[in-house]
Amino acid sequence: MVGGVDLAAHSSLLPAVQARALHALSPDGPARIPIHSLVQGGGHGAGAFGNQPRVAAPLDVRDPRLRAQIDAARATVRRLMRLPHLESAHYYLGSYFTPGVGVHYIDWHLVGRRFDAAHPAMLLIDATPGHRVRLAGLSYWVRSHGPPAGFAGGADVWHQHRGLCFVDGLLARDAVPAAAACRGNWLNGRDLWMLHVWLVPGFENDAGTFAPYDRALCPARTGPETSWC
Repeated sequence: MVGGVDLAAHSSLLPAVQARALHALSPDGPARIPIHSLVQGGGHGAGAFGNQPRVAAPLDVRDPRLRAQIDAARATVRRLMRLPHLESAHYYLGSYFTPGVGVHYIDWHLVGRRFDAAHPAMLLIDATPGHRVRLAGLSYWVRSHGPPAGFAGGADVWHQHRGLCFVDGLLARDAVPAAAACRGNWLNGRDLWMLHVWLVPGFENDAGTFAPYDRALCPARTGPETSWC
């Protein structure tokens, strides 16, 4: 449970207003993606949202613009951690657990909008086997022709994911090359850019505030290697 939210009991009834926002994002490019463009960056490993880059630069907290943005993001974290239900903040389950990243809750109204540190489009939830389920990080998903001007200072590492197929708001498959192969909402993703941010107490990331993965969300190294990160 996250503030009363049962991750195992996802409702397929995505609110109509959220479903319309997702649908509005769907026609964002050609109906087919060349296979070579499906992988973006030198990912550490593929997860529910595809491959991601390896490194994040350190923050220069002397920059007052960056400090103000980080403060705004932290204020959002504090507000969200007090809520009894994530849905009360208009975030709904968008994907199941990805090692190193967690479970994604998405507010489809915020996806594709201009970067705003106080309004992440997604929340990253720790649902690692054996862990207490709770908020772990924030994620921004911005529409731009290139990496967006996000947090000041250039330390943020944006990445892309192509060919995502959502059914009732929940990610069913990724790397889907054509809209015709998705029975729900297909996102080309060619102009959507994503950033993970680790500011939640207990999930400060030694790899960097903007690192693509947080090892605190990695399962123990047992079983198939694909479950590691």
